[in-house]
Amino acid sequence: MKKYFTGLLFILMFTSCEEVLLEDDISDVSITVLAPANNAEFYSTSVTFTWEAVEYATAYKIQIAKPNFENATEIILDETTENTSYTKQLNIGTYEWRVKAVNSSYETAYETRVLTVVSNDDFANNVVVLNGPMNNLKSNNPTQTLSWDAIFGATSYQLQIVDNTSTIVVDQNLTATSYNNTFVDGSYTWKVRASNGSDNTLYSSRSILIDQINPNIPTLITPSNSGVLTSNDVSFSFSRTAIAGSTEFDSLYVYSNNILTNLVLKEKITSPHNETIANSGTYYWVMKSFDEAGNFSNVSSTFSFTIN
Repeated sequence: MKKYFTGLLFILMFTSCEEVLLEDDISDVSITVLAPANNAEFYSTSVTFTWEAVEYATAYKIQIAKPNFENATEIILDETTENTSYTKQLNIGTYEWRVKAVNSSYETAYETRVLTVVSNDDFANNVVVLNGPMNNLKSNNPTQTLSWDAIFGATSYQLQIVDNTSTIVVDQNLTATSYNNTFVDGSYTWKVRASNGSDNTLYSSRSILIDQINPNIPTLITPSNSGVLTSNDVSFSFSRTAIAGSTEFDSLYVYSNNILTNLVLKEKITSPHNETIANSGTYYWVMKSFDEAGNFSNVSSTFSFTIN
């Protein structure tokens, strides 16, 4: 028993060391800040922070303090992002900001810079940050809340929604920073710009696809119903007419009983598709289709086959 526990402890210690050795150590890497330059001055309140990607990093931690971290009166921002840029509205004043790269076990040192927002005279240089929905969203929910961050000094926001024929289907001047819209099925670009009454920012834009139509039900072809096979290598084939909209895909389900409760194989497939089924016997297979918007078909008819 003592030998057993000693051996187990050795295995656990060895496994733990192996896991540590396999981690990517980024702690000695210096993160390279691209912008803003140290002591940069801004005449608009939108500041975009950018840095180079760090190999083996999975995220970046960015912080902003006013006026600095040592004597902070306020921590303006403390966020983790997977991106290598971040845009933030900052009121007039002096700030210190820093960024570091992280992964599951290691992190780099912070790289720190100072900046000053002098004024918002260059209003047109502000950037409207869109919050939601996410870019390139594919959804079967036609009602979406479009939202964005407020811009200091803005008196209104122009929202446009453009369909895939470049036709403007919504054109609204708003004081709010969100808008509820019910889409019909199709692909759209939605975009927002800010205005202070005399100057406008550029539009910020995202894409969205609305698809409420279920895919067609797959038609099973082979193995044919009640077919008898002499090989454990089974070729599955089917047909289905695609419907325009979000990308569709098909799933195969193979059961060992006719009430379809004992699942032995589930696989996302294209036609034809080969699978090796180890044991002889009678099997029952069905298919179902899905799309990226969250729609799905009814289950296909059920075919059986027997492997001798």
